[in-house]
Amino acid sequence: MKSFVVLFLVMIALVGNAAHAQRATADSLLQALANTKNDLNRLQTLGLLSEALLKLNADSSLMIAKQLELLATEKQSTSSLIRALRLQGDAIARNGDSDRSIVLYKRALAIPSDMPKDVVYKGFVHRLLGVAYYHQAKYDSALLEMFTALELFKHDSLQRERAGVLNNIGNVHYFTNKQQAIGYYEQSLAIHKRLGNLDGMASQYGNIGLLLISEKDTAKAIEYSLRSLSMYEKLGYKESIATSQINLAHAYREFGNYSLALAYAKKSLNLRRELGDKKGISLSTLIMGIIYKDQGECVTAIPLLEEAVTLVRSLGLRSYEWEALNSLADCYASTGHPEKAAQLYPKVIALKDSIYKDESTEQIAKMEALYQTQKDGKVKLLEQEAEINELQLRKRETYLGAATAITFLLGIMSLMAFFAYRSKAKVNTLLEKKNHLIEEQKKEITDSIRYAENIQRALLPPAEVLRAVFPESFILHRPKDIVSGDFYWIYDLPDRVYFAVVDCTGHGVPGAFMSFIGTSALNRAVTDLQLVLPSDILSSLSDQVSAMLRSGQGADVKDGMDLALCCYFKEKKDLHYAGAYNPLWVMRNGEMEIVKADKHPVGNLSSHRPFTDHSIRVAPGDSVYLFSDGFADQFGGKDDKKIGTGKFRSTLVSMKDTPLRDQGTALTAFFDNWKGTAEQVDDVCVMGVRF
Repeated sequence: MKSFVVLFLVMIALVGNAAHAQRATADSLLQALANTKNDLNRLQTLGLLSEALLKLNADSSLMIAKQLELLATEKQSTSSLIRALRLQGDAIARNGDSDRSIVLYKRALAIPSDMPKDVVYKGFVHRLLGVAYYHQAKYDSALLEMFTALELFKHDSLQRERAGVLNNIGNVHYFTNKQQAIGYYEQSLAIHKRLGNLDGMASQYGNIGLLLISEKDTAKAIEYSLRSLSMYEKLGYKESIATSQINLAHAYREFGNYSLALAYAKKSLNLRRELGDKKGISLSTLIMGIIYKDQGECVTAIPLLEEAVTLVRSLGLRSYEWEALNSLADCYASTGHPEKAAQLYPKVIALKDSIYKDESTEQIAKMEALYQTQKDGKVKLLEQEAEINELQLRKRETYLGAATAITFLLGIMSLMAFFAYRSKAKVNTLLEKKNHLIEEQKKEITDSIRYAENIQRALLPPAEVLRAVFPESFILHRPKDIVSGDFYWIYDLPDRVYFAVVDCTGHGVPGAFMSFIGTSALNRAVTDLQLVLPSDILSSLSDQVSAMLRSGQGADVKDGMDLALCCYFKEKKDLHYAGAYNPLWVMRNGEMEIVKADKHPVGNLSSHRPFTDHSIRVAPGDSVYLFSDGFADQFGGKDDKKIGTGKFRSTLVSMKDTPLRDQGTALTAFFDNWKGTAEQVDDVCVMGVRF
């Protein structure tokens, strides 16, 4: 039951975010998993599902990989355990945490096994470990892992995997020896051509195009990059299309055609944001800042470069951090901020020295020489690893033999004890079984809700998304139970940003299901239906929710949503608001104004009524507040009464001169003090934004 609930929630999380074909693949795997009781089949299907989710939703992929680890441990399947740890590391790496991914990869490699299948799986782990070191600019360690993987992929049936490792080795040499890099890219390209693998060919054309840019062969670089983009567009791979667009932005920048360079960079950034690709967003933002800098538009470039520095530093991309800091320092120097430039330049030099230090370059050369001299035989590291694995295997066999003997003796003793006391123990045994069953059921329910909590957190955008547009802002989100029927939604587009607080019918698991439906419907209204005004989005949301809840029931149901939805047009400085029961509070010149909502909810409608769109001209210093009813409805205080909207509003007015982030902290403290030891009565969600 636990797995079925979790998998259903994962599918809800994917609605509106994945391509149709990819969603269909995940759907078919979910069906297969729900219908099989064979443990071997479940292990295989969990692995395939986690891999299918990697590019769609890394957090969901991570959840499935953790399930795979639990089942693999229970069934003592080394292959599936290696696979599970590898997939967890890959999912975590996609969210930018190289350190945690490295720990997981090393755990996978420490599992003793010399089975051919496990050796191949470890080849994948060595490759990913090398990629993690590469992103940390530890190039010598990266090459060691990649050459190990290359050795493990010698078999003819693994040529595609071998081509992938050759590409990774080329990436390492890109920063240290471009001639060697292009040699590895061409080896990889030759394999992909032989296999007829369009995806691999497109990747190598893109890589070679990048190298040709650095070699000043710009015309040919553009030709290769366009060829790569064309192939990816045929395949429909959005992530790879965005990468090709970045390559073309670099090529046209080098060619001096800044308008085309900027156009491709913007396309890439929009696509990266659509995919939620953190690393891609950081690199697209960086190249846009550099292009503006090259055109002498440093006033425009500086905010982009500052954002890029923050992003690449948070993801541990040290090579790109150096490039971003260097460009930012140049812009500071040219815009009359020499003191800021003077602070940055020493950091730029120190970072560059740490990445490209002589001893690192020398070690890379040694790694390359080691591979070239031993490419026809086993790498010494592998031989040592095999010896260690053999010793560990013998030790495990010894322990297993001893454990078997002890288990046999204990079994005999237990059997004797059972026959001696079976009449007396019968009632106790039945009670224990019932208690155990109750505990297991309770644990399964709690585990399911915990998984739902993780997925709900993964769906909620981080507060940094809001702060990237509104540095002065806060989000207070406090579920009553583990999961919440209140949720907030943020969707940032180049010309406008949407933000909302939504209160779904109920709380706990039912409310959480409604929140998944609401998030999916809001995303679809903006992306697929391309609606702009909040009133139109609420009407669409109402239609979608009503249709989903009526599906298969033949009648309306009583569930719905109350919410406040805002759209801020960045250039015009206009704010549009529409609400279903939930008003918008506007703090202006120390006074609170109330913009009333329509008195009907989203969903649960026998006749569809339109929503009103309010246009509000906001000025610098104005603040707006969106909230559910959970804060005002909380009981507590000296007389065990509700906080009430009046006290809630007066509390905000009293903090009119307080920074928004501090307001969020103060509201949390006020709520906790008021509640005291009383039970929280409902989910709570409050959002504040200052313009």
